[in-house]
Amino acid sequence: MATQKIRPDAFSTYGSRMNRHDKENDTQQMKFRARFGLDPPICSYLWYLLCVHKDSMTEEIRPWYLLYALLRLNSSDSDENLSSIAGCCAKTFRKWSWYMILAIADLEGEIINLENRFIGRAPGQTCLMSIDGVDFAIWEPVQEFPYKSSWSSHKFEKAGLRYEVGICIQTGDCVWLHGPHRAGMDVDSVIFKNTLQHYLEPGEQCEGDSHYKKNVPDFSPARATRDEKNVSNRVRGRHEKFNGLLKNFDLLKNIFKYGIEKHAYAARACAVITQIRLERSDIKVFQVFNYS
Repeated sequence: MATQKIRPDAFSTYGSRMNRHDKENDTQQMKFRARFGLDPPICSYLWYLLCVHKDSMTEEIRPWYLLYALLRLNSSDSDENLSSIAGCCAKTFRKWSWYMILAIADLEGEIINLENRFIGRAPGQTCLMSIDGVDFAIWEPVQEFPYKSSWSSHKFEKAGLRYEVGICIQTGDCVWLHGPHRAGMDVDSVIFKNTLQHYLEPGEQCEGDSHYKKNVPDFSPARATRDEKNVSNRVRGRHEKFNGLLKNFDLLKNIFKYGIEKHAYAARACAVITQIRLERSDIKVFQVFNYS
């Protein structure tokens, strides 16, 4: 088992070496965050979670391998260029960066839990979370030629993968992630009917956009007054904020070139990291009050 506790200043030192910057100062901390997307304390906490929950974290796993993963998630550059930054060969970087991304993705069951939608539930509240689909661009699958329109996302008119995301209304935490699905084949309501709908309590509803209200009206709350519509818009606006945080990771923001299976790992790893940052107040989203 790898050492569970690695101090934040140790990660700061590892990052300084990759940034070719030996002196510790505020500028170096800014460079660390710009390079890896996280501050050293969050890296330390993430490492602790990996060691506690994952048996695959053996003695041969080095703490800087976590920085390899973060470096990949926050850049769409080639393995050769990223390995040059990491100070290792491309083969080593490729192996351990994806190993750690898979390990982070496997934390999904611990970090993103559908039962957490009940936290802060008001008496009589039946709508507990907002749902929406988020699309990511990918290279056209080579195994399907000629290209099939079932992969094409209407959001960017290219091949893409879609994930269904659920956000707790009371806390703003991510409590559900499902996918990937073909962006041009499975519309949001179909994904909902095939998966999330079966996990809801009798009478439970979800806050969604007009597509959900039209295609799954029994699971969409009716909003009649202006105040109700304003609160509903705030809930959906906060949800879009979370979707945007996922796309802050360059690996997901740009066209993904490593295959569908690895995209599923990368998307889950990014969702886990984003949720951890929310829990640790490293990033903040606005709260929604007076929701019923």
